[in-house]
Amino acid sequence: MRVTIATMNQSHSLETARVLLELGQLHRLYAGLPKRRLASRGLVGPEVVSIPWPFYFEALRTRAASEAQRLRLEHLHKRWFDAVLRKRVEPGDLFIGTSSLVTSSGREARRKGAIWVCDRPCSHILTQNRLLEEEYRLHGLRWPGISRAIVERELAEYREADAVLVASSFAERSFVREHGFPAERLWKVPYGIDLSRFYPDGAPDPRFFDVLFVGQLSLQKGVPYLLEAFDRLEVPNKRLTLVGAEQPGIDRYLAPLRDRPDVRITGVLPQEGVRREMSRAHVLVLPSVQDGFGMVTAQAIACGCRVVVSDHCGSADFVMSEAVGEVFPARDVAALRACLERSWKRVAVCTEGSGREGDVRGVVARTWHQYLEDLFLRAKELNLG
Repeated sequence: MRVTIATMNQSHSLETARVLLELGQLHRLYAGLPKRRLASRGLVGPEVVSIPWPFYFEALRTRAASEAQRLRLEHLHKRWFDAVLRKRVEPGDLFIGTSSLVTSSGREARRKGAIWVCDRPCSHILTQNRLLEEEYRLHGLRWPGISRAIVERELAEYREADAVLVASSFAERSFVREHGFPAERLWKVPYGIDLSRFYPDGAPDPRFFDVLFVGQLSLQKGVPYLLEAFDRLEVPNKRLTLVGAEQPGIDRYLAPLRDRPDVRITGVLPQEGVRREMSRAHVLVLPSVQDGFGMVTAQAIACGCRVVVSDHCGSADFVMSEAVGEVFPARDVAALRACLERSWKRVAVCTEGSGREGDVRGVVARTWHQYLEDLFLRAKELNLG
């Protein structure tokens, strides 16, 4: 099967392309990253096509003077990427393109004989917009909304693509239940994980109770709810580590914590640093208001770390037993605090923090090869393969 992947920089798309390249089944990867960035992920060769200027364009967008300018620039750089790709796309069997990025190139790929799959890494775009509008309003802020032009591109792709690909039950429900999308055109295929990169690399300090968050420090990720729950948590020697880039609107919640000895804000860490933090934490929390999957959950489990996630995280699908962790209702601070307290009690009955890795690591045995196997099964339903 000749598979083409088109993405700006989605991590799961690049992982998929890497495994396809290993298997000799990558027809083309079109990515909005410089060649050096792709090479650092093992993506080299004639199959790998860099369209790098959107990468530099994105840096310009983040420095735009107003939100209106940022929204316009986001639409422009997606439309330009799509226009370039439309001229380059070649015949193949399966064309998987990140949603809102491949409206015209997806049509062209199908005209040339490929099955077009719209890859949506989040919930339905209208669900995402609604949840974020609610969230900003709850915090007394105005949500500028997703660009109407991008929404229109995305909805057109939902209508026209042969299938829409999502990774979780949360995303699936947003399409089928909330917006009446035909279930037979929705492919739910959970992401895999690279177990050669995420594995136990250290152990928690038994003198403390270490809580970890990894991801963008933002309202969308539910960080204010974690901060409040941690503040209410009455257990000895608790510590909170926040790993990730700070997003607009979050500083007013972080500012009072910057000088606290029990809170550490690291900024963005390399993958090795993230692995060490996950291995040395007692519990990772992902309290997202809207999260199509949440790769950090599976990564933390692979590192032997217990997880607590909201029911608006796609990765809640992984939390199938109390040994792995718990799922709580999004935005419910009391429920999150209770989950943290129960996690602390589990740690307290273990000697020197042991027992944690054996409980949870076996749950995440799903690799990117298995992800592709499931994807190919869905493709064969459309008479491919």
